[in-house]
Amino acid sequence: MKILFIISSLGLGGAERVLSTLANHLSLNHEVLILKLDNEEPFYKISNDVTIESLDLEKSNNSILKKIVHNFTLLSSIRKSIKKYDSDIIISFMDRTNINTLLATRFLGKKLIISERTNFDAQKNKILRKLRNITYPYTDGMVVLSQYDYNKYYNVKNKKIIFNPLFVNADIDSMITKEKVIISVGRIIESKAFDILLNALVKIDSKLLQDWKVYIIGDGRERQKLESMVVDFDLVNTVEFLGVKKNVVNYYKKASIFISTSRSEGFPNTLSEALSLGCASIATDCISGPSELIKNEDNGFLVEVDNIDQIKDKLELLMKDKTLRDTFSRRSIEMSKKYKIDNIVKEWEEYINEII
Repeated sequence: MKILFIISSLGLGGAERVLSTLANHLSLNHEVLILKLDNEEPFYKISNDVTIESLDLEKSNNSILKKIVHNFTLLSSIRKSIKKYDSDIIISFMDRTNINTLLATRFLGKKLIISERTNFDAQKNKILRKLRNITYPYTDGMVVLSQYDYNKYYNVKNKKIIFNPLFVNADIDSMITKEKVIISVGRIIESKAFDILLNALVKIDSKLLQDWKVYIIGDGRERQKLESMVVDFDLVNTVEFLGVKKNVVNYYKKASIFISTSRSEGFPNTLSEALSLGCASIATDCISGPSELIKNEDNGFLVEVDNIDQIKDKLELLMKDKTLRDTFSRRSIEMSKKYKIDNIVKEWEEYINEII
């Protein structure tokens, strides 16, 4: 079977990581091609068995006329590549690319699956929301990441929930001893609410906190502001910003506690990874994602979005109670087995076969 993936870029990001992982594993048994709209090098390793074509058409000019010309050129180029590769199935990732691909494939008779990688409410642009509403019903299939999104896309007849695969090989037997380390991983932007985490940490009893280290892994436009907060809150001996780490798995392995304070998610890959590597986890019960992974008080804690006191209380509880941390860790590792890459790839293959 010939599979054509279409995405805006293969840079650093959750959707890009999922596509790269799926392409690599599907290429073991299928012919896989990736059409990307930019001209940048992939951030994640792509198998030599996967063909990549770059259109170098991701950016457009600010002029309205030039934007219109750019959009016509983009659609024409996508359509031309689709005809050239003549794949059995096309899989498009993320809303803008989904819309463009749906328009580019009109009347070509090609089977198409669109894949949404963020929650339904994340798109704030009214024009894109309208275009999404108009074009999405014409797809042959759709993959979403949560029951919430499945229900929201009521106008798409054929859709399926397929979770993101685990990107780490979780092996409990080879894990090092857990340390008094709390980690939080993600882009340092407003929606991830790292400021809420810092406000919770400063409320924790200083004698308890002094035995722990807090690592924030990632980068983004809010980093400088948050680093200033760390100084203002006198947390410089506790909180450390580590930037982007390709070996983040090493930090999951030694961390006793993982925390996500996000205000919104699609599917929280970092939470999934942390659970699979035995971190006792706390996550905000935002739309959507965390509640798909954590059963509150069974394998972790769900807290209200932006509720500083709840976050502080749950952190203190886990920091004080190693038995509870160990219980959450054991249950999370067991739960995570269903997200192994082989299981997720099998779900994709079954859905592709259903569509074609």
